[in-house]
Amino acid sequence: MNANYYEKAYDMIDNFKADGKRDVARIKAAYKLIEIDIDRRVNGGNADSGLFGKIAELLSHDSDSTITRVQKQGATDLYVIIDGKRTKCEYKTNGGRIESLYRVRKPEASYIVYELDFTPAPRKLKDGTIVHGERRYAKKLMKVSDFLGIIEDTKAVKIASHKGQGDAERAVQCSSKKLYQALINGNFTDYDRNKTYLSDRI
Repeated sequence: MNANYYEKAYDMIDNFKADGKRDVARIKAAYKLIEIDIDRRVNGGNADSGLFGKIAELLSHDSDSTITRVQKQGATDLYVIIDGKRTKCEYKTNGGRIESLYRVRKPEASYIVYELDFTPAPRKLKDGTIVHGERRYAKKLMKVSDFLGIIEDTKAVKIASHKGQGDAERAVQCSSKKLYQALINGNFTDYDRNKTYLSDRI
């Protein structure tokens, strides 16, 4: 068990600025997620449970949202105020599965928040120097069509199976350097959980 793994999870919670009782409830739920994950690993579970993505999603709801737990698969991840209306929004991090995005009926009028926090394996240069790097891309709000477009253009798609079963789904290849550069160079909208947005500016 890697202590740094959970240190990062605790840092995510510590850096969250709570505003009201519902945010406090979300913080409690985030700590519970860590507790469950530690217990799972102690009992032999080694597969990635998506802990960081779950915590990030949980702490991305606006202060007034009644959602205080991670949403079940198939439920709406987030609601964002766009053009004065609470609008359904997907939330994805790193190598999240994106099969459901390909089934969206109007991707040009649907939205996603994407965040990347990925640390590639250390590289050894010819002179023996070990290079450590990390790729961070703060939460951005974008149209699903734009997100899928950038994923396809950079060929940053992989096939991921669920719990080792045959129901393989497309997912983000978060290790793709081309994807990271395209995201950095893209003019996408910063996501603030308590901000309102206009669709023609996303």
